[in-house]
Amino acid sequence: MPEPGAKYYYFVQAVRGGRASQASAMAQATAFPPLPSPEPPAHLRAACLGDAVELRWNHARGAAAYAVYGRVEDGEFRLLGHTLDNGFVHEAAPPDVLAEYRVRSYHDSGASEPCALCAVRTGQPRTQRARPAPAPALNLNLPGIRRFPAFRA
Repeated sequence: MPEPGAKYYYFVQAVRGGRASQASAMAQATAFPPLPSPEPPAHLRAACLGDAVELRWNHARGAAAYAVYGRVEDGEFRLLGHTLDNGFVHEAAPPDVLAEYRVRSYHDSGASEPCALCAVRTGQPRTQRARPAPAPALNLNLPGIRRFPAFRA
């Protein structure tokens, strides 16, 4: 593993059949220390949207992306997905259960600790609205209704 702050020099040479080519131009690289882990997200909140749960949190310093975890009724946490934003919608959440969520922020060098748990009771699934029955067609052949001839101009 490269030592942070050290300078390294590289060149490339091709070897074939026991013969080596001339060396390429030299390249220099400086090793930097790894970035500190990002902060965990703060103020995780959840809102039930029928058969979905919307999660929101404050942006965590140093975060490039977020991993969202959830569980229902004291089950095991499982990864629900990743997002670049500070929000996530858990589609098709099971109806009428206690769901708990937590979020971790991460970047190339590591991940944060999970944020504080947020719990919400999920709602009932959304139901399709019934369409009104079509109005009955007018019957123009009823007695007492007089038909007028159509005129064309």
